[in-house]
Amino acid sequence: MKSIDGKVFFSESANSGLIEIRAQIPKWQETLLFIWVLAWTFCGLVVIVNFFGEYTREEKLMMLVYILFWIYFEYKAVYAFLWKKWGKEFIKIDEEGIRYKRDINSFGKSSKYFKENIKKFSAIDVKEKSFISSYYQSFWMVGNESIQFEHLGKKVGIALGCDNKQRDEVLKFLKYQQKKLHLK
Repeated sequence: MKSIDGKVFFSESANSGLIEIRAQIPKWQETLLFIWVLAWTFCGLVVIVNFFGEYTREEKLMMLVYILFWIYFEYKAVYAFLWKKWGKEFIKIDEEGIRYKRDINSFGKSSKYFKENIKKFSAIDVKEKSFISSYYQSFWMVGNESIQFEHLGKKVGIALGCDNKQRDEVLKFLKYQQKKLHLK
């Protein structure tokens, strides 16, 4: 397997190509993310326990609203931690089309995109000094797709968290495989 920066890996055979993109972050960022998840979990559990105490209706309503927001962000925080710890993207391109999977420790849903419905691979360019660029490059976020293609009129984003060099290599490999396998 060919590797770029220990994050992106390529392999190919006569009739397919495979790209593996790892979502790893430096250990200190992983530790901070874990501490954040623990602190957020602790805060939510404290509010849940207190919800069953003697409070007015308005106070209970306020706690309930907090708990609902807490559940959503608890899910997001735990998912981000698991993704950064064990997450990988698998992109397999063959004669049928593309199989794409976001995998966390062997769990994840695979999507299949048939070659007849795939149009144009392209880089997603975000202005470097924009808010959205800063937001998606944060280590606690799952996102920052760097390549997209059209499938049945919808844009599908892939290659999460790749820098420009990695993105360009993945895009070059995809276009090479597309040409080699006679996809559109």
